[in-house]
Amino acid sequence: MLPTLRRTASRVPLSAALVLAAGGCGLGADDPVFTTAYFADPAEVPDEFDAAGLTCEGQYGVEGVAWLMGDVQEWLDDPRRREAVLAATRRVESEPSLLGASGHVLTVGRRA
Repeated sequence: MLPTLRRTASRVPLSAALVLAAGGCGLGADDPVFTTAYFADPAEVPDEFDAAGLTCEGQYGVEGVAWLMGDVQEWLDDPRRREAVLAATRRVESEPSLLGASGHVLTVGRRA
């Protein structure tokens, strides 16, 4: 296991550069790092919806940016502070410039 971790860790900077350049990850079936995936820029997805015959109704950061607080779990455990975090999150959940800060983006659409 340790040799695999060392080999994997040494490739992380290169892998990150490749993902950013290509928008995808696919290091091969023999690579234990991750899986084959495409990481879409949130701005690309509405055009893909249009091409599929769907009308984009909105985009939402699933996790949002609250995770950047570091101690967000403590805030969520306190009912008063929880509402402050959730209210702030709701205000920016669809802000295009912040969508990429969320771990996942949900794009909602309906048939055109």
